[in-house]
Amino acid sequence: MFFGSKNRLVELSKIYRQKDSEFIDILSAVRQNRMTRGLPAKLNERYDPD
Repeated sequence: MFFGSKNRLVELSKIYRQKDSEFIDILSAVRQNRMTRGLPAKLNERYDPD
């Protein structure tokens, strides 16, 4: 099924559901492969298991 399909790459450029600028920066860094040493810790601070 997948071998015969024609895939398209779609890149989203506008952020719709996030308002927190720091979180937007973290997500952008992850998406663009620009992680720094402190970013995983900042991302983990936002983890809410509930």
